[in-house]
Amino acid sequence: MEKSILPLFFMAAIDKTYIKTFEDYKSVIEWCKQIGEVTDDYGNVFSPYEYIYWPEVTKELWNKEVEQALTYKEAYEAILWNTPVFMDVWLIRYCPLDIIQNRLKEQYGDSYKAIKNRVSEYDTIDTSQSTKVKLISKKGKLERNKYHCYYVSIKNFIYNEKTDKWQSFYDLRIVKTWGCCYFPATCSLKSIYKKILRWKLPIGTIVEVSSNNLTLIYKTK
Repeated sequence: MEKSILPLFFMAAIDKTYIKTFEDYKSVIEWCKQIGEVTDDYGNVFSPYEYIYWPEVTKELWNKEVEQALTYKEAYEAILWNTPVFMDVWLIRYCPLDIIQNRLKEQYGDSYKAIKNRVSEYDTIDTSQSTKVKLISKKGKLERNKYHCYYVSIKNFIYNEKTDKWQSFYDLRIVKTWGCCYFPATCSLKSIYKKILRWKLPIGTIVEVSSNNLTLIYKTK
């Protein structure tokens, strides 16, 4: 079955890569086929080819789509892919195609060179480990019921349920088992304190614990 690219002309261009010519589109496809599956600098294993929106494109199909597109707009572009950050970082460092590098320079601006030289926020993550936790704010009063629990959130971090650890958004290792972190209603504030301490978060991390009109703010030291 032929897959039309026309609906994608209406999608937002942010974080997507668009291609204007069949030759450029095909060159990306061929390069992705050639390299196959890759492993990036952070241990992620993936295939760039799997991200291509229209891998089966031919010159005939391309011309057909362009002909239809030009009936309602003056120029045409076909979406190539919508890539995650970890793949963008890998492309910046290893992709030899100018059509891709030019788009990434546009996307990442001043960060492009830092990523390429491995001095960006993705390579300079704070690895300090806290040894103390302090409760710096307590607002509200807990309204207890049999359903309540304590939900935990940390800005710019994601919780890995499998490892029971928090991972920085700037850590590009793929987390496949991320989810919500919470303590049951039976937990005491002392046990919550001990749990946060065991996570060994970077020094200065702000941890918010909330439940039924009660909000606790902790800071690691």
